[in-house]
Amino acid sequence: MHGRQSGRRVVDLSATINSVTTDRSARRALFAANIPLGASEDDVRSHFELHAGTVESLKIWKDHRGQQQLATVVFQFAADAKKALMQGAEFKGRRLMVAFAR
Repeated sequence: MHGRQSGRRVVDLSATINSVTTDRSARRALFAANIPLGASEDDVRSHFELHAGTVESLKIWKDHRGQQQLATVVFQFAADAKKALMQGAEFKGRRLMVAFAR
């Protein structure tokens, strides 16, 4: 909806805002913990792509004690992120802890 108000053009962005707003089921980013120290970014990417779907981006870092690696994984589709979240698969002998990223 377009219009004029006080000499300014008014554009209704509610449809755009509603399509951009995400709820829990539309999230694509996950946080993963308990990743072994020896795992590379390629290892983690391959694991998630094998079990869930296309990974759009991935960032790995060590926890404050340096005993495990953590990762943020962004999937191409929300359905793939949900699939990865529900699987809770083992990775290199460790059970991954996976949750939606905030």
